[in-house]
Amino acid sequence: MRTSSPGKPSRSANQRSLSRCSSCTSRKCARCPVFCRRLATDALLLAAALILAWLEAILPLGLPIFGFKLGLANIAVVLAVHLTSRRDALVVMLARVAVMSTLFGSVTSFAFSLAGGLFAFAVAAATKKIYGKISFVGVSILASAAHNVGQTLAACAVFVSPAPLGLLWWLLLLAIPTGALTGILAEIIYQRIKNIKI
Repeated sequence: MRTSSPGKPSRSANQRSLSRCSSCTSRKCARCPVFCRRLATDALLLAAALILAWLEAILPLGLPIFGFKLGLANIAVVLAVHLTSRRDALVVMLARVAVMSTLFGSVTSFAFSLAGGLFAFAVAAATKKIYGKISFVGVSILASAAHNVGQTLAACAVFVSPAPLGLLWWLLLLAIPTGALTGILAEIIYQRIKNIKI
């Protein structure tokens, strides 16, 4: 008869423990390796979003158009939608907006970033099921346009004026090249890491 030492559980006991952990329905189970991997992935995506947002803030674009940005931080959000889940992507986006607004922004910039981020996230999440029919470039262009719409509507609400709508068509035109750029980068990154088990 095969026995195990008192200080070391048997192999079958380890397998039963892992089986219980893997089938745990609670995503907050600290013993679950799936939860740990997802937490680490979300943290990496958030760090990437913060770095990209910081680079975006210091890069001189030379275009004095209110609300115009390259949208580099949206790369991390789009990847989060496809690599993890919509809920994780939403958490990454909200955390990025909160951290960047706290460190480098104001209440007004928080409102603009939040509105734009929510609109862009909604587009990225809605197009997840049709990925393949629409590429990351198409998703990023739509998300960039949605981000600009969200920011413009937030500006109208903050300033209590429809004047920011006059810039919207410029922002929608600029969403095409900027969205294409971020979409190409997102596609390259996704193709390299999509087979990594998360």
